[in-house]
Amino acid sequence: MHPKYGYDEFAQSVLMPCYGEIVDEMVDVMARNLGFAGDLGHGECADFARFANFSDFTNFSNFRNSENFRNSANSANPAAKERAKFAFLRGNVLDIGCGGGHFGYTMLEKCPNLRAVMLDINPYAIECARARADEWRLASRVSTIVADVHEMGFGDESFDFVISRGSMPFWRDQKLAFRQIWRVLKRGGIAYIGGGLGRAATKERIKAKMQRLGYDKKPARASLSDSDYRAICRDIGAGVIDIGRSECGFWVVLAKSRVLAR
Repeated sequence: MHPKYGYDEFAQSVLMPCYGEIVDEMVDVMARNLGFAGDLGHGECADFARFANFSDFTNFSNFRNSENFRNSANSANPAAKERAKFAFLRGNVLDIGCGGGHFGYTMLEKCPNLRAVMLDINPYAIECARARADEWRLASRVSTIVADVHEMGFGDESFDFVISRGSMPFWRDQKLAFRQIWRVLKRGGIAYIGGGLGRAATKERIKAKMQRLGYDKKPARASLSDSDYRAICRDIGAGVIDIGRSECGFWVVLAKSRVLAR
């Protein structure tokens, strides 16, 4: 690590531009796989009405099942529909290897109906994450824990979403870590695990800044191949949405069916 930029400072000063792009991509994948698909159903119309500033939102209960309202929502401002997509995600998210919290908190800022547990094996990272939760005014939606991904103490099926950006290369046992992730993921939940520096232009800017700072980015361990991760998922019985490169990085995306095979 460059001496001018310590553990948390590097993420804040160098990596910050990529988090929003990755979260946008991640939420799009999650929402589509949970049934959002751009066509607003009755369940998310309330969020749409709030974001689109419908004048009769206070009487929403009177037209919750109104086809006219649904049609108007689906033909309205694309930007409002995009915001409604972020509100569509509800529940609790576990951020593994959270560092100072930048990635998870970016997701919380964009998704108003999520709460987060921030987990890192490094106590200093958790100190930074706690302080940043206060700075970003997210403390009421956040809890933190110092723990190891290989032996998380949470109960089975505790989280609606499990995310991790940049910590996977540091895990000593990939299969054990993914087995734990799959265990704590709820039925109907999605895990989004991997790493990246955002879209092409952002990635190039970050890499140029890293070079100017003399930051030598070396992987903690050799990366596994797509087929290796597919084999791990097959061995632990995990349902795979996708494994491989996206516009924003490399990701292992898992989904746990609400009805598990016997």
